[in-house]
Amino acid sequence: MVTESAKQIEYYFFTLYQYDFYFGKNACSLFAYCLLCELFDLFGDDRNYAFFVRATSVVRIFYFQEEEKVKMKKIWAMALAVVMMIAAVPVTVGAETDGYYTYAVENGEATITDVDTSISGDVTIPYTLGGYLVRSINSFAFKECNNSMSVTIPDNITYIDDFAFADCNGLESVTIGDGITYIHDFAFSNCQELTVINFGKNIKGIGAYSFGNCYNLENVFIPINITSISDIAFINCSKITEVFYEGGHVAWKKVTKDTIDNYLTSADHIHFNVSDPQKHYTLNEIIKEATCTEAGTGNYICNCGYYKLDDIAPTHNTEIHNNIVPTCTTDGYTGDTVCVDCGEILEAGNTIPVKGHTLGEWTNVTEPTEATEGLRVKSCTDCGAEIERETIPALTPASTPGDATGDGKINLTDVSNILKYIAKWDVALK
Repeated sequence: MVTESAKQIEYYFFTLYQYDFYFGKNACSLFAYCLLCELFDLFGDDRNYAFFVRATSVVRIFYFQEEEKVKMKKIWAMALAVVMMIAAVPVTVGAETDGYYTYAVENGEATITDVDTSISGDVTIPYTLGGYLVRSINSFAFKECNNSMSVTIPDNITYIDDFAFADCNGLESVTIGDGITYIHDFAFSNCQELTVINFGKNIKGIGAYSFGNCYNLENVFIPINITSISDIAFINCSKITEVFYEGGHVAWKKVTKDTIDNYLTSADHIHFNVSDPQKHYTLNEIIKEATCTEAGTGNYICNCGYYKLDDIAPTHNTEIHNNIVPTCTTDGYTGDTVCVDCGEILEAGNTIPVKGHTLGEWTNVTEPTEATEGLRVKSCTDCGAEIERETIPALTPASTPGDATGDGKINLTDVSNILKYIAKWDVALK
């Protein structure tokens, strides 16, 4: 059983973190070491004794009984000093850079070890770096990335180390992929602009201080697959007023939850059976109409019976202007989206490429005769424009049997020519 004094040690340790006291990241200092020794002495009369060891970016908390305290205090104090000095020296073996990312390769898979602090905007962690599948994100990789950004962690990432996004002050929203099963300690701590967290469907637990000091976090959606939320996971997230839970009351009671500084269980409203927090509330009453440029105010209600006042987004009354249908020979235009109230062009249209002609079948314009050629054309089935034309040969005159001279008559001359032809004289029949 962890006593209140042991909990105080734990809280004091995490408070030190807020003042840039990082094991394994900053240089070991005599001041930091003395602070820990003071903690050991301060709570030395407690039956449960806490020691804190920071190694490989993982916070470990050990509780020892009174009879082991003296012996373990000396051993762990020395071990802690060694670990801190070793961890103070950052070592990256075989580090490579690809775009914003520095990474190391082990067993054919890449781990992101550092990120260029100039990164910003909508950021999706790459699927591969240098041809290697990205599997994990190391401690402090996103530290001091202060430009505004939204981060998507794809399903290929299976491990987010402790402190991975700690002090990423530009992080406003994060979407965690289905490859992650656990949010490790301090992973998103001190992300002071973070307002949106989208958990993946396979996350089972949330570690200690994972979202500590995320001061602007106002609501949290907890998927039903999460069964454990560690102590002080959301410490100092004092703005959290609403928790949306995918499961029901019974399932929520079974979730192992934070018992220290818990802003989840003390939220003003806890909603159950929520599939989409964005659609959970519906507008019940308009208090102030929204205009084109100013938000309105509405009274919203949810299925849980909670009411809240919230903004109604500014709304333009729109129409499409200047749209042009494309033809066979000219481009079209989708048209501009224009507010009919204020006249503002909200979205410019796009060019629609020319259609081109659709070729039809041959059609005879004039029929051929024995004396004259004919004419036929192919036209576009859409606009009727003539695309191709060609002549039709004149008809061959019909011949009369026995007319050897081709004059259209049969007489003795024809008989004579036929006989000569049969006799193989040099004569040609018409």
